[in-house]
Amino acid sequence: MRQVSDSLGTLDVPEASLYGANTARGAANFKGFGPTLADYPYFMRAMAGVK
Repeated sequence: MRQVSDSLGTLDVPEASLYGANTARGAANFKGFGPTLADYPYFMRAMAGVK
């Protein structure tokens, strides 16, 4: 884990992450909002095929 800071303070994020404190806070605030597109790999493959 590495510590990153923003105007709200410091926060620990994974070492290999490409995001910072703002994104980590947003992800923590909006967890549990149901399924994501990653839960539907067949749908994503079909959308990519149509595109």
